Amino acid sequence: MDRACFLITLVFIFLLTSCNNSNKSVYATDSFKKGETIYKTLCISCHNIDPRKDGILAPNIAGANYELIKSMIMTGKHPVGVEPKWPDAKMAPLPHLKEHIPDLHEYLKTFK
Repeated sequence: MDRACFLITLVFIFLLTSCNNSNKSVYATDSFKKGETIYKTLCISCHNIDPRKDGILAPNIAGANYELIKSMIMTGKHPVGVEPKWPDAKMAPLPHLKEHIPDLHEYLKTFK
């Protein structure tokens, strides 16, 4: 009886420790986490908390490429040859985020 209880307990512990949130484990890099924090702290003041949806002052930015993110953060303007989703919307440059552009890209590229 004691051995059966021990085995049942051991199996139960194994099952509990083997369960994880598969969504988080796929994207749980440091860069992804930093990008998510920056986006949810700063970007949602204009963009939607869900990057796939339009925000109140700015369009969706899900899957935005690195050059677009870099240009918008550094200059507030689209790169040459890229048509704005919202031509009348203006973005203030945020050059203090320069070192976090790769992190934001890492986060935003997961939304497609």
